[in-house]
Order: sequence, then structure tokens, then C-alpha cells
Amino acid sequence: TMCSAKANKIRSEIDAAVSDEDRARKQLIAMQVVMNQMQMKIRKYKLPSISQQYEADITKANQYMHTLDHLLNEKQLNMELLNSTLKEAIDFVYTLLDKVNQLVATVIMFENTVVFANRYRSTYSDIDSDLTRSELCFRNGEYQDALRIAIGTIEKIYPGNYEKMIKENAKSAA
Repeated sequence: TMCSAKANKIRSEIDAAVSDEDRARKQLIAMQVVMNQMQMKIRKYKLPSISQQYEADITKANQYMHTLDHLLNEKQLNMELLNSTLKEAIDFVYTLLDKVNQLVATVIMFENTVVFANRYRSTYSDIDSDLTRSELCFRNGEYQDALRIAIGTIEKIYPGNYEKMIKENAKSAA
């Protein structure tokens, strides 16, 4: 009876370890897919400037992937180290994904705002100069400033109606 109980305990520990290993492998693949999607988004929008922090974050995320792959390929798995590294990697990669999604959303909003404001560029010289200043900020990688200036430009023409007009303009463009 005691041997059977010990054998069952060992069997359940082995099953838990196998389950943790399978979960870690699936999470690693999922994070690799997320990393590829992030890099494709950045390339798709052809952003003129990406911060050095982004490059460092991508390198760190890739190091996490490499470390996890190495841990999973060891003959004797260190489940505690594997699980803690996996948790750190998941947190880091998904935080980076949120940052990239926010950046892309800012860029899309900026583009929609400039497309809308271009209608008034030839009519108002101050609109033209503000949009030019906004575009220069964009080219320098100052995406938040570029968006803020572009929104301020629209607000000069249509105070308080910015969001509604940009959404309608984006729908009509699509």
C-alpha cells in the first residue's frame, strides 16, 4: 500500500511536470508568434523612427525566447527555473505588445488626422504650417507630439468635433 501510494505520488509529479513542459512549449510558440506580429506591424506602418528602447526590448524578448528554448531542451528540466522564466517572459512580451499596439494606434490616428486636415491646407496658411510642423515631429519619431499638434490643428477649424469627424473620415476612406 505504501509503495503504491508513493508510486501514485511520483506519477502525479511526473504528470504535472509533463503538463508544465507542454504548457511552456505552447507558450513559447505563442510568444514567438506575438513577436513576429509585432515586428510585422512595425514594418507595415513603415515608421520613420523607432526608439532605441524598442530595439533593446526586442533584443531582451528574443533573449527570453532563446533562454526558454534552451531550458526546454535540457535533459533534466529545472521546472522551477522554467516556470519563473516563462512567467517573466510572458509578462515582458505582452507588455511590449501593448506598447507596440499603442504606438500603431497613435500612428493610425495621426495619419487619419492629417488626411482630414489636408483639405484645409491650401485654404489656411496657419493650418499648413501646423501640419508641416506635425509631420516633422512624426518623421523625428515624436509620434505623440505629432498627433497632439495635428489634433490642435483640427480643433482650430472645428472646436470640439475632432473625434466624430476623424472617425467619419476614416470610414469614408475605407
